[in-house]
Amino acid sequence: MTSPDRDRGRGGRILGRLSGDQRIWVVSSCMAAASLVLYLAIARSFEPVHPPLLPWWSLAAMFGFAEVFVVQFEIRDDTISFSLSEFPLVLGLFFAHPGSLVLGQLTGAAAALTLRRRQKLIKLAFNLSLLSLQACLALVLFHPVVSLGDPLGPAGWAAAFLVTHSLDMLSSLAVALVIALKESSLMVLRGILGVGTVITFANTGLALLGVIVVWTHPVSSWLLVVAGAIVFVGLHAHGSLRRTHNKLRVLYESSRAVETATDTESMLFTILSRARDMLRAEIAEITLFGDAPDDPASRVILGPQARWDVRHAVQLDPTQGVWARVVAEERGVLLPRPIRSERLRAHFGDSGIRDAIVVPMRAEARVIGTMLVANRMGGLASFGEEDLNLLETLARHTSDSLELGRLLDRLRQEAATNEHLALHDVLTGLPNRVWFLQRLDEAIQEVSDGSLLAVILMDLDRFKEVNDTLGHHNGDELLKEMGRRLGELVQGHAVARLGGDEFAVLLSKIPGPQAALSRAREMVRSLEAPFEVQGLRIDVRASAGVSLFPTDGEDASTLLQRADVAMYVAKEAHSICERYAPDKDPYSPARLSLIGELGAALEDREVFLVYQPQVDLTSGLLTGVEALARWEHPRRGMV
Repeated sequence: MTSPDRDRGRGGRILGRLSGDQRIWVVSSCMAAASLVLYLAIARSFEPVHPPLLPWWSLAAMFGFAEVFVVQFEIRDDTISFSLSEFPLVLGLFFAHPGSLVLGQLTGAAAALTLRRRQKLIKLAFNLSLLSLQACLALVLFHPVVSLGDPLGPAGWAAAFLVTHSLDMLSSLAVALVIALKESSLMVLRGILGVGTVITFANTGLALLGVIVVWTHPVSSWLLVVAGAIVFVGLHAHGSLRRTHNKLRVLYESSRAVETATDTESMLFTILSRARDMLRAEIAEITLFGDAPDDPASRVILGPQARWDVRHAVQLDPTQGVWARVVAEERGVLLPRPIRSERLRAHFGDSGIRDAIVVPMRAEARVIGTMLVANRMGGLASFGEEDLNLLETLARHTSDSLELGRLLDRLRQEAATNEHLALHDVLTGLPNRVWFLQRLDEAIQEVSDGSLLAVILMDLDRFKEVNDTLGHHNGDELLKEMGRRLGELVQGHAVARLGGDEFAVLLSKIPGPQAALSRAREMVRSLEAPFEVQGLRIDVRASAGVSLFPTDGEDASTLLQRADVAMYVAKEAHSICERYAPDKDPYSPARLSLIGELGAALEDREVFLVYQPQVDLTSGLLTGVEALARWEHPRRGMV
């Protein structure tokens, strides 16, 4: 004996091997079979509550009208569509034979879904099988309840409301089931309660009023047509107003979102997402042309399930699609479902596009790209002129935002370039004096553990001779090579060209003065290796000076100035490198103060002469005297 669990497992494996469309066919077949069983076994045996007044063809006309003229409401990001099908259904339950009701609903719906909505065969089969099941279930639920009392009283009301709300729930369950089977996902129930339920209740109430009128005073039945038309026009106008309001809201939200976008890609993603939501489309796409006609284009695509794709170097073929037509005519192209042109239908079909709108994006008096939305969703009618106008408005906003974004990007790029040029040396590409002083200030602020900073300043000896002998061009090449060599030697530390042949290096966290001098000598020796410039071998020498923070100065300018003093001391001493020493600084504050005081001493006649005798050491005779100026400084003593 086979257990139920094993049967369910085998059935699940069979469904798992079927494609999504095949599963929908299975569900449609099961509903059709269930309808046939219900009708033959139960429904056809019921007698009309009232002597039949409505033939099947009149019901078919009413059901067809209800399916064609669907009212749509947009509530935030959801579209709620409903028809007035409760009217012919309730009237048919009271005034038609069961067979006429089933035949009329199937015939009218089939004509509307095929001729008006042009539904695919698989969707048409599902809808018709669902409608047949609903019609049979309505008969099975209605007649037992209405027989309990007065058909125009509580029994009739209860029967009608039971039927319409049960069918509403059945429709939601069936739609949720096929979505889950097609996408192989969990079933999510939507629409069982909410606005649709309220509308079903209202329609059923109006239909019951119509039943009372037809039952009690058939001659006044024409008033029902007037009342129904007024209700339909009112609901349709209200739905249209809500759609317009929601589209204006989306346009406003798009503009706000674009303003807060941090880059072009995020801006385009925001715009495409809004375009998809606003037009209930599955695909949204922006194609941006290159600056020149032959340049490749860029394409940004937002597909189903928010799949994001950015394509560069897209080669556009004028014979493919409609972009060339859009550019030439500078107006949008509407391609409703089904696309009439066989060539375009084949082209877009390769991308899974069933219907589309393509509009131009203009900037600076030319078309810079196109915007496309495709595949209307939610069972709505295909795109129309209103959608085309709306997308053109969004495309204009996008073009303006994109052009502004491009302008801002250019300004940012120019600002970054200018900032780079302001802080870097054009010849060597190294940072310049301004950058070095800023970096040195930052390093001084970052010192917190008592460690030392070393500033090393160096230049080439007799660089002017190189320029004069080999020309400034070769001198520039020598400086480039010197900058490259220093950069490689002090990786991880700041190196800059201060001007001319002067280069500076900042060493952080130096353990002591000797370590700084050792690194400076290493750099100078690296520059003593011959340079190859334009096939010429050039031997140069360099001198370096070192200053330390905080020993030799507490700010960037002072440290750089004292490294410069130490470098010139090294040049005069013909040594490789020297550390700053206050007593060798001709520009020290003490020396400058002494010079000022000396001027005052000369005016006050405090300077006097002393004579130093000169003696011949071999003979011991006085050969002359040397006159020396002396000054009795009040604090320093004899100067």
